[in-house]
Amino acid sequence: MFHQKQAAARPPKPDTTKWLCPEGPYLDYVTKLDALYPGTGTTDPLNHHISSRVGQSRSVLLELTPDQKWSRQTFKDGAEIKNHFTDRQQNDVLGKTPVLSQRIYILEGLDPDFVQAYGSYFFMDPRFFVRQERNDLWNLNHNESVIHDTDILLSRIDPERYFRIKYREVRHFGPQLRDWRTVCAATGRHVAAIGFQWNLDNNAAVARKFSFWSRMGRDDSWDVVILCDPPVHQVHILSRPMVTDIFQNEPFQGGYPDFIKREDANPKTPQSLDAPPRTSLLDDICFYYENHYQSLINQPGSQAPLTPKVATVVPLKIICAHYLKLIDYFEVILTKLAKIEWQLSRQSDWEEYTGPAIEEQWSSLQLSSRRLSEFINDVDCILRDLRIPIQASPPDLGTSTTTSRCRSDWQQSCDEDFRYIYHRLQSMKIKVDQLITSTMGLSNIVGSRQALSEARRSVKEAKSTKTLTVVGLVFIPLAYTCALFSMSDQFRPGAHLFWVYFAVSVPLVFVVFAGTFIIQLGYDEDAAWSFEKFKRACLQGLGKGKGKGRSG
Repeated sequence: MFHQKQAAARPPKPDTTKWLCPEGPYLDYVTKLDALYPGTGTTDPLNHHISSRVGQSRSVLLELTPDQKWSRQTFKDGAEIKNHFTDRQQNDVLGKTPVLSQRIYILEGLDPDFVQAYGSYFFMDPRFFVRQERNDLWNLNHNESVIHDTDILLSRIDPERYFRIKYREVRHFGPQLRDWRTVCAATGRHVAAIGFQWNLDNNAAVARKFSFWSRMGRDDSWDVVILCDPPVHQVHILSRPMVTDIFQNEPFQGGYPDFIKREDANPKTPQSLDAPPRTSLLDDICFYYENHYQSLINQPGSQAPLTPKVATVVPLKIICAHYLKLIDYFEVILTKLAKIEWQLSRQSDWEEYTGPAIEEQWSSLQLSSRRLSEFINDVDCILRDLRIPIQASPPDLGTSTTTSRCRSDWQQSCDEDFRYIYHRLQSMKIKVDQLITSTMGLSNIVGSRQALSEARRSVKEAKSTKTLTVVGLVFIPLAYTCALFSMSDQFRPGAHLFWVYFAVSVPLVFVVFAGTFIIQLGYDEDAAWSFEKFKRACLQGLGKGKGKGRSG
């Protein structure tokens, strides 16, 4: 009975599998896999505020030609890519497929029509698209969340087939960036900025994702599908969910530096000095493969066939370059925040340090520490998913020179880059933690000074109160005696018995003072009066008096 009531109270599971792609064979495949991978058929609830994904994608095919160059074919809408895969399918059936075909498909955005076209031809695991879409690990607004982005078991990770990478791209937004909770309107990715003096910085690290999937064919043929995010043109401010703002932005300090290894410039080959567009990851990948493929994949004397890992060389290098620019940006932030160190050196005047200023410094440092923790976690996931050891392994003496050189050119170099990025971010995190400790120390110093000032003020007020108490103790017996003797004319000033007033009031003053002193002997450190305390104090006083008498 209880289980029936519980099942009746639980809302029915919505049929939301159509969010990924329209009806078709791939949607049927996704629906069947939803039971194996819970949450696959449900969109991320945090993405409800982003604009429609329809018409927001573009796709490019890079195909390696016999002369070892990459040709580009662009697909502007879902119909073109569907026609392309239809033609490929017919050629596969008729046996017209080239003997050796090595293709890289790049999809920017997740237009349902494009997803349907890719999925209906390759039938890849739908988590390839779902994990690219996710922005939230769990939907914390509900006790029973059906949304999750659980990592793949370490034993099941195969970077030769699939992996996903999170990275950051630093963009300059200018003074229009004023809200902490700002996300990209196309992807829902967070636009993370750092605050100084209670204001946001004009630069921000935009969250990005890159996904890789590959499939081997016959005779060393293969297909690769790459997913990447579109550039940021419009943003959503979560405090105003119904409004979409157009933010003009540009790469931070001109963008990431070029990573092609060059000798001295040759004026006869000006094309080698062309710069990447830096408009989006898709455009940059196409630029490097079309213009610098031979410089990146340099395998002298190697007859080994190319593998799908070739398609990861340029994207991983670009991601490493973005991370280096992120490190450069945080170096600027740490320079601003590290002013506390030289201000603390040989400091003697603390008047300028107040509670609000220290709180603002601590808040900025805490935010920087949290951001760096996120970046370190992302790079740690990259090392895990690409199976890159954190510590470099010693060279294998049994490995041939050619094999070692080939791996060093386009695999070991990426491994070294990610290891360097990981250690740099960790060292910056340690630096920020040290600054937080210094700020807490400064806060304790300022707090101690304020407490000392308050204590001195309290002592001054206590002395003033003591003076008033003494004055009161003097005048109370006098006033009492005056009131007592005012009952008869013979005690008035000038009368023959006026001297009696002084004979009674002066001893009474001493009696009141002595009585007050004796009563105070019964108070302990907690200002509580007890007879035992009074008795011990009296005995101690009598003991000291006897000791002085004997010594005399």
